Amino acid sequence: MNSDRDHKKKETELSPCLPRQDYAHRHGERRRPSPREFRREQALADWLGPERKNEVFAALRPKENSMPELVDRVLERFVIGEVEFLERLRNSWESLFGAEVAAQSKPVDLKDGVLYVEVNSATWLYSFETEKKSQIRDALVQHSRGSVTDLRFIQRGRFSR
Repeated sequence: MNSDRDHKKKETELSPCLPRQDYAHRHGERRRPSPREFRREQALADWLGPERKNEVFAALRPKENSMPELVDRVLERFVIGEVEFLERLRNSWESLFGAEVAAQSKPVDLKDGVLYVEVNSATWLYSFETEKKSQIRDALVQHSRGSVTDLRFIQRGRFSR
Protein backbone atom coordinates (compact mmCIF):
# COMPACT_ATOMS: atom_id res chain seq x y z
CA MET A 1 0.00 0.00 0.00
CA ASN A 2 2.79 2.39 0.82
CA SER A 3 4.29 1.97 -2.62
CA ASP A 4 0.90 2.78 -4.20
CA ARG A 5 0.63 5.92 -2.05
CA ASP A 6 4.21 6.91 -2.90
CA HIS A 7 3.47 6.40 -6.60
CA LYS A 8 0.41 8.68 -6.39
CA LYS A 9 2.44 11.26 -4.47
CA LYS A 10 5.10 11.28 -7.20
CA GLU A 11 2.43 11.79 -9.83
CA THR A 12 1.01 14.82 -8.03
CA GLU A 13 4.42 16.45 -7.47
CA LEU A 14 5.05 19.05 -10.12
CA SER A 15 8.48 19.74 -11.47
CA PRO A 16 9.66 23.34 -11.34
CA CYS A 17 8.69 24.92 -14.63
CA LEU A 18 8.15 28.58 -13.83
CA PRO A 19 11.67 29.89 -13.49
CA ARG A 20 12.12 33.56 -14.14
CA GLN A 21 15.31 33.60 -16.16
CA ASP A 22 14.76 36.39 -18.67
CA TYR A 23 15.78 39.11 -16.20
CA ALA A 24 17.99 36.92 -14.02
CA HIS A 25 20.79 39.49 -14.08
CA ARG A 26 18.57 42.03 -12.31
CA HIS A 27 18.42 42.29 -8.53
CA GLY A 28 16.07 43.78 -5.96
CA GLU A 29 13.01 45.68 -7.14
CA ARG A 30 14.09 45.46 -10.77
CA ARG A 31 13.76 41.66 -10.63
CA ARG A 32 10.31 41.32 -12.21
CA PRO A 33 9.01 38.85 -14.75
CA SER A 34 9.65 39.71 -18.36
CA PRO A 35 6.59 40.42 -20.54
CA ARG A 36 6.78 36.86 -21.87
CA GLU A 37 6.98 35.38 -18.37
CA PHE A 38 4.20 37.68 -17.14
CA ARG A 39 1.83 36.53 -19.94
CA ARG A 40 2.68 32.88 -19.25
CA GLU A 41 2.01 33.24 -15.53
CA GLN A 42 -1.17 35.25 -16.12
CA ALA A 43 -2.54 32.60 -18.49
CA LEU A 44 -1.80 29.86 -15.96
CA ALA A 45 -3.39 31.89 -13.13
CA ASP A 46 -6.54 32.50 -15.18
CA TRP A 47 -6.78 28.81 -16.00
CA LEU A 48 -6.26 27.68 -12.38
CA GLY A 49 -8.50 30.23 -10.74
CA PRO A 50 -7.78 32.31 -7.65
CA GLU A 51 -8.33 29.48 -5.15
CA ARG A 52 -5.60 27.19 -6.56
CA LYS A 53 -3.22 29.74 -8.04
CA ASN A 54 -0.96 30.27 -5.01
CA GLU A 55 -0.67 26.57 -4.22
CA VAL A 56 0.22 25.55 -7.77
CA PHE A 57 2.60 28.46 -8.30
CA ALA A 58 4.45 27.59 -5.09
CA ALA A 59 4.83 24.01 -6.29
CA LEU A 60 6.07 25.12 -9.71
CA ARG A 61 8.71 27.57 -8.49
CA PRO A 62 12.25 26.21 -8.47
CA LYS A 63 13.67 25.41 -5.07
CA GLU A 64 16.09 27.90 -3.56
CA ASN A 65 19.74 26.90 -3.64
CA SER A 66 21.48 26.26 -0.37
CA MET A 67 24.67 28.11 0.52
CA PRO A 68 26.94 25.08 -0.12
CA GLU A 69 25.43 24.69 -3.60
CA LEU A 70 26.04 28.36 -4.37
CA VAL A 71 29.65 28.17 -3.16
CA ASP A 72 30.25 25.06 -5.25
CA ARG A 73 28.81 26.79 -8.30
CA VAL A 74 31.15 29.77 -7.84
CA LEU A 75 34.18 27.56 -7.29
CA GLU A 76 33.43 25.62 -10.48
CA ARG A 77 34.36 28.76 -12.43
CA PHE A 78 37.96 28.42 -11.33
CA VAL A 79 39.94 25.82 -13.19
CA ILE A 80 41.87 23.99 -10.49
CA GLY A 81 44.59 22.83 -12.88
CA GLU A 82 45.32 26.38 -13.99
CA VAL A 83 45.57 27.63 -10.41
CA GLU A 84 47.95 24.83 -9.45
CA PHE A 85 50.04 25.34 -12.58
CA LEU A 86 50.28 29.10 -12.00
CA GLU A 87 51.46 28.52 -8.43
CA ARG A 88 54.11 26.03 -9.58
CA LEU A 89 55.20 28.47 -12.29
CA ARG A 90 55.55 31.31 -9.78
CA ASN A 91 57.71 29.12 -7.56
CA SER A 92 59.98 28.05 -10.43
CA TRP A 93 60.05 31.38 -12.34
CA GLU A 94 63.64 32.24 -11.33
CA SER A 95 65.01 28.78 -12.06
CA LEU A 96 63.36 28.75 -15.49
CA PHE A 97 64.40 32.19 -16.71
CA GLY A 98 67.22 33.37 -14.49
CA ALA A 99 67.61 35.98 -11.78
CA GLU A 100 67.54 39.00 -14.13
CA VAL A 101 64.19 38.09 -15.70
CA ALA A 102 62.73 37.03 -12.33
CA ALA A 103 63.80 40.32 -10.71
CA GLN A 104 61.93 42.35 -13.33
CA SER A 105 58.85 40.17 -13.97
CA LYS A 106 56.43 37.74 -12.40
CA PRO A 107 53.48 35.69 -13.70
CA VAL A 108 50.21 37.08 -12.35
CA ASP A 109 47.39 35.26 -14.13
CA LEU A 110 46.60 32.39 -16.47
CA LYS A 111 43.30 32.74 -18.30
CA ASP A 112 42.17 30.61 -21.25
CA GLY A 113 45.75 29.55 -21.99
CA VAL A 114 47.11 33.11 -21.96
CA LEU A 115 49.77 33.78 -19.33
CA TYR A 116 49.89 37.37 -18.10
CA VAL A 117 53.33 38.46 -16.89
CA GLU A 118 53.67 41.66 -14.92
CA VAL A 119 56.83 43.68 -15.71
CA ASN A 120 58.35 46.34 -13.42
CA SER A 121 58.66 49.25 -15.87
CA ALA A 122 57.87 50.38 -19.39
CA THR A 123 61.54 49.98 -20.35
CA TRP A 124 61.56 46.37 -19.25
CA LEU A 125 58.19 45.85 -20.93
CA TYR A 126 59.68 46.98 -24.25
CA SER A 127 62.74 44.80 -23.68
CA PHE A 128 60.65 41.72 -22.95
CA GLU A 129 58.29 42.33 -25.88
CA THR A 130 61.07 42.82 -28.43
CA GLU A 131 63.92 40.61 -27.23
CA LYS A 132 62.76 37.90 -24.85
CA LYS A 133 59.15 37.12 -25.71
CA SER A 134 59.86 34.26 -28.13
CA GLN A 135 62.41 32.66 -25.77
CA ILE A 136 60.08 32.86 -22.79
CA ARG A 137 57.08 31.65 -24.81
CA ASP A 138 59.00 28.64 -26.16
CA ALA A 139 60.21 27.68 -22.69
CA LEU A 140 56.71 28.09 -21.23
CA VAL A 141 55.02 26.04 -23.94
CA GLN A 142 57.54 23.27 -23.34
CA HIS A 143 57.27 23.51 -19.54
CA SER A 144 53.47 23.80 -19.42
CA ARG A 145 52.59 20.84 -21.66
CA GLY A 146 49.95 22.88 -23.48
CA SER A 147 48.55 24.89 -20.57
CA VAL A 148 50.10 28.09 -21.94
CA THR A 149 49.33 28.97 -25.55
CA ASP A 150 50.14 32.69 -25.54
CA LEU A 151 52.07 35.19 -23.48
CA ARG A 152 51.21 38.81 -22.67
CA PHE A 153 53.39 41.28 -20.84
CA ILE A 154 51.76 44.05 -18.85
CA GLN A 155 53.24 46.89 -16.86
CA ARG A 156 53.13 46.64 -13.07
CA GLY A 157 49.93 48.12 -11.65
CA ARG A 158 47.99 47.78 -14.90
CA PHE A 159 46.60 44.31 -14.23
CA SER A 160 43.17 44.04 -12.65
CA ARG A 161 41.72 40.71 -11.64
